Amino acid sequence: MEQIIWSLAFTSHIGFASDYNSIHPHVRYTDDNFITGAFYNSERRISLYAGYRFEPTERIGIEVSVTTGYQAFDGVMPQIRGTYQTDEKNIILFAAPSAEKIDETINIGLVVGIETTF
Repeated sequence: MEQIIWSLAFTSHIGFASDYNSIHPHVRYTDDNFITGAFYNSERRISLYAGYRFEPTERIGIEVSVTTGYQAFDGVMPQIRGTYQTDEKNIILFAAPSAEKIDETINIGLVVGIETTF
């Protein structure tokens, strides 16, 4: 089923040294389980992505994609995000492993958030 989704996500960045944007406007196009879209990322840049959404249960989703727009990781980088659909149909909780590069050190952390769809 084809669908365009507009959303707004609020995030917290756990385990990172730098200060990151926590407000993320987002637009997504879905065709069956294929996903593509754009969002305002944590580095205050536009990211484009394309990937696939697995739905092992009615409430749990796993999204695997390639994403652009992160300065420390030039070009395209892989991204994985786990989602949980709450009882409110327009509220999604999510978590995604992430990384930051400071000088030559790479810190691994977690981005957790809440997303509301319109």
